[in-house]
Amino acid sequence: MRLEDYGLIGDLQSAALVGRNGSVDWLCLPRFDSPSCFSALLGNEAHGRWLVASVGEVRSCSRRYRPGTLVLETDFETDDGTVRVIDFMPPRGEGPPRLMRIVQGLSGSVPMRMELSVRPDYASIVPWVEAAPDGIVATAGPDGFRLTTALSLDVEGGDVRAEFVAVESARERLVLTWHLSYEETPPVEDADSAPGCSASCAESRSSPGDRALDPRLPNCARPRASLETDRHPRLNRKRCFTTRPRRPR
Repeated sequence: MRLEDYGLIGDLQSAALVGRNGSVDWLCLPRFDSPSCFSALLGNEAHGRWLVASVGEVRSCSRRYRPGTLVLETDFETDDGTVRVIDFMPPRGEGPPRLMRIVQGLSGSVPMRMELSVRPDYASIVPWVEAAPDGIVATAGPDGFRLTTALSLDVEGGDVRAEFVAVESARERLVLTWHLSYEETPPVEDADSAPGCSASCAESRSSPGDRALDPRLPNCARPRASLETDRHPRLNRKRCFTTRPRRPR
């Protein structure tokens, strides 16, 4: 897959790349500079990914960001109907990093598949995966990953799979949470109630100062106070930076 076929989602402390095929192929947790847990971008599915896609052939695919947010919506049109996958990472605040995926049926009944292959430390580790009441828990040294979903899951060789049908107006929610494996698993947060996916997240705050601190907005949507011409009268409006002339030697 080409690099331009990926969409970026993030929570200002980490980021993931989501392909047009519904696969998260790159993610580092808990920070940008942490070792990756999904590395299929640099290899293949054996190096870690999280796929949510239709079983049948996709006739067309369209995607967009919700206005003013990094909430990515991807629509897949198939012979059986149309389904939307909503991907985002809510602002973590004092909580753990989470990657949330919502599968919403738009029309018809679309057979879907989910494949989760967590491969921490740049795909050098296959985690120990065990079932949990609301999903699975994967452990690899100090890294713990918890997948929360109502879907029926199959675990085999460190991989997690599920098959389901996306029907019109129905929604399936999947939440992947990172935590330190030797600490208590953090509480579950529903994807529909997360701050990154609420209907109000698409609305900008009225105050420019609030917008500058709003993690729901991409960097390009935030005001750059340090470059505003009213605070820097000598700054040319057509230029973002000024350079000083070099002194002659």
